[in-house]
Amino acid sequence: MEQIYDEFKQALNGWKKFIYFIFSLNGIVSCKQFALILFLMVLVFQPVNLGRYSLKIAYVVELVAFYCVLLLVQKRCRDFGSRGSWWILAVTFSMIFNKAFQFIDIHTADSLWCNFNKCAFWMQFIVFLPLFIIPSKSNPDMNLRSPLLKYPLLYTALCWVLAIAATLAVNHYAGIEVF
Repeated sequence: MEQIYDEFKQALNGWKKFIYFIFSLNGIVSCKQFALILFLMVLVFQPVNLGRYSLKIAYVVELVAFYCVLLLVQKRCRDFGSRGSWWILAVTFSMIFNKAFQFIDIHTADSLWCNFNKCAFWMQFIVFLPLFIIPSKSNPDMNLRSPLLKYPLLYTALCWVLAIAATLAVNHYAGIEVF
């Protein structure tokens, strides 16, 4: 029984370290780690987005996931020797633009809204692509940090407010009632 308890405790400690790593600004991630963690985040957060009835829940969950993505981008930028301010701004802008069109059904919408939605997808793809291919530096400075993330929760909250305002504005203009 003690052996099972010790194995369970080790597994739990491993998950604690992983969760701490995801929700902290400490450390660095390589290209492969960046891709793997983003893939794991999609696996965790995507099941919420599968049903149409849960579109509002998926919206909120994706806003929470944005915090993790910001921290991940900061760690990736630190890995290749950058403070990451421009990368964080690009990821923020692409996230807000993408969230603004979340409730528009591109299958029934006219071509304008469909094109905006495609543009939002490709913008995020273009922003993240270099982060997958920029090589790591041999001795990264672990103290590099964007001034935008001096208070990461405050920055994230501001981004959430902007994303919600953009979503409400776009959906009002498109004639969609969100709430």
